[in-house]
Amino acid sequence: MHNHIRSVVAAAATSLVLILSGCGSASDPEPSSPPSVGPSSRSSVSIPQTTAGQAMIWVHEILEQEEDVTEADLEDRFLDEFIAQVSLEDLTTLFNTNLRPAAPFTVSDYAGEDLNASATFAGEQGDPFVVQIVVTSDGTITGLLFTPDIDHEAATSLDEVESRLDDLPMDVNYIVTREGETLASQGADDVAPIGSAFKLWVLLAVVEAVESGDLNWDDELTVTEANKSLPSGELQDEPDGTTVTVREAAQKMIEISDNTATDLLIGAVGRDSIDALVPEHMRPVATTRQFFELVWGEDAPQLTEDYASADTAGRAAILDDLTELTVDVTGLDLTTSEVSSPTWAASPQEVAGVLDQLVAASDEHPEIGEILGANTGVPVEGYENLWFKGGSLPGVVAGAWTGQTESGERVSVILIAGSDDATAISDHTMELLLLGGDALTTVADGA
Repeated sequence: MHNHIRSVVAAAATSLVLILSGCGSASDPEPSSPPSVGPSSRSSVSIPQTTAGQAMIWVHEILEQEEDVTEADLEDRFLDEFIAQVSLEDLTTLFNTNLRPAAPFTVSDYAGEDLNASATFAGEQGDPFVVQIVVTSDGTITGLLFTPDIDHEAATSLDEVESRLDDLPMDVNYIVTREGETLASQGADDVAPIGSAFKLWVLLAVVEAVESGDLNWDDELTVTEANKSLPSGELQDEPDGTTVTVREAAQKMIEISDNTATDLLIGAVGRDSIDALVPEHMRPVATTRQFFELVWGEDAPQLTEDYASADTAGRAAILDDLTELTVDVTGLDLTTSEVSSPTWAASPQEVAGVLDQLVAASDEHPEIGEILGANTGVPVEGYENLWFKGGSLPGVVAGAWTGQTESGERVSVILIAGSDDATAISDHTMELLLLGGDALTTVADGA
């Protein structure tokens, strides 16, 4: 059986635009079927009247307008940082030369939430392609990606999943468990970079702070210039003085991997609280803002060298000195692997452990399930509920799932992959994550 899946990573050999990936989660929006307002009679799928849905309708309309797309058609639609990397001139060329000649388009396979969505566009000529879009709350486009549609043949057994993971051109560590019993593993205790999956420990620290009474879910956090990070996310674009509750920040941190929301929560609970929860080798836990400066800031080469050789106290001192952000999204090199950079790292077993702790706390804090269950990463069948958190950096991708099957068994799948070749990761991220989904499905089916 073949599944047509939305791709969320940059792929070579076709027209694409991918902006503001940052420390983002490499994950698909959760499929949804709300009321529709289809952009044309040629759409074979309902597109919801959400902010992202309206942006997708706009993309459809702009690709099918009679006259060539002009820069005036695109003005005020994109975030300034987006246009700093991909000019309006480049976008008009992309639309007019690479895409519009295939019009008219049928839109299918829509999946999305309020601020992110993907859909498949099939023209009268050429191959179908996938459009993924990310927007702010006012509809400004912060991310736009065009990639080929992907045919994924689902694995039908756990043995097949393992074999195909081993065949990927990257180092993959993984563990698959059911009711605490390990069903499959490779390098389960090997430590490797995990990108934004470290935010699971931040969430756990928030839960513990709520339990101790030091924090409440409805406490307000304030966005300031000093705590704004870089995308992924949306809070970095809000004016200074904007407030969000702890609950809202936690949702954004997990669901759209909002980096500024993450740093607000780290500030609220304190780094020491998170350091007490993470594996020793991840201490001290850097904020996302500190990570951007450490790896891509103007003093990055010397900083990363000093950081890599320092002990825990020395690393904390380096992080504490990183008060200014000297890099913006235009200065991020997303083509060079950061698999060897000093960053958040853990083993599959350690990631499984923090998920277990969150599961244990979820009875008293139903917010955990609501936060982690909002985006399953890839389509998976056979579960009453499923939690997911992904993570990515150039040369790094991770996916972590835990869920309860329809028969009541707890299943967890953790995948952590890395390569010195960033392209190898970006070209195979979706296959990796889809195989993680296959592992979940086969275990639920008893295969």
